[in-house]
Amino acid sequence: MIAIGLVLSSCGEAQPARSQPVSQSQSKTGHAIIPVKVQKTPHGFQLLRGGKPYYLRGGGGLQEYDQLREAGGNTVRLWSADYAEPLLDEAHRQGLTVMLGLWLEPEDEHFSYYDPAMVAAQLRRVREQVLRYRHHPALLMWNVGNELEITARGPRFFTAINAIARMIHELDPYHPVTISMAIGFTEHARLLQSVAPAVDILSINVYGQLNKLPSLLKKSGWRGPYIVTEFGARGFWESDSTSWKAPMEQTSAEKAQFMSTLYRAIIEPDSTRCLGSYAFLGLQV
Repeated sequence: MIAIGLVLSSCGEAQPARSQPVSQSQSKTGHAIIPVKVQKTPHGFQLLRGGKPYYLRGGGGLQEYDQLREAGGNTVRLWSADYAEPLLDEAHRQGLTVMLGLWLEPEDEHFSYYDPAMVAAQLRRVREQVLRYRHHPALLMWNVGNELEITARGPRFFTAINAIARMIHELDPYHPVTISMAIGFTEHARLLQSVAPAVDILSINVYGQLNKLPSLLKKSGWRGPYIVTEFGARGFWESDSTSWKAPMEQTSAEKAQFMSTLYRAIIEPDSTRCLGSYAFLGLQV
């Protein structure tokens, strides 16, 4: 787990890390279901959990959730449901929510979104995962796929995403659906908006180019809310290199300054559409 106290402490008005459950329904397991939804306001969009504003101060990772909570965090991102149960349980013990990833196949020589049988099999697998975890008290929202638009070979990928999102909404009306895209998302966001309207929120993974996010969102034409699902220090792929082509990593002090400066300049000020963020690549706790 990365250290995110340097940005979590600057997210505006503080909220308790352990939120009080406000339930409108009861799951079959006996846990209170706290409904989560995106609400359109006169000023933009807001995420509500149990009817109360819930701004995401998150981190991506598999451990040390107690330190995330102590740093002021309130949510964790997981990339796959394959290993989710003990992590959901630990997050719940720590008073944290979970953006739960539903891992989807990238389009390559082994998988095609133009193959109906492959797409149907994936849909069945995702359905089983949704049914398994939809009533977990730590669940915040579903994240369908991670940067899959990079290898997508056409609009059928977004048709499949829309089918998955619609299925999730039918099985679980209490938790929204998002999809994480890489920094080159602008053209794909247009397809998402037109072909996959069942997706509630656009999520973006961005590191060294975080300062370009406002202009890229404008260029994309995306009209809905968004989340920064990965941000942090400058990535190795965008760093300066030595003469022998090895990436030059920022020092811990440089990472802290880099993350804090960009967070305060780009993420925090957008109170109209940004629902929050998940720090990922950065300092070790």
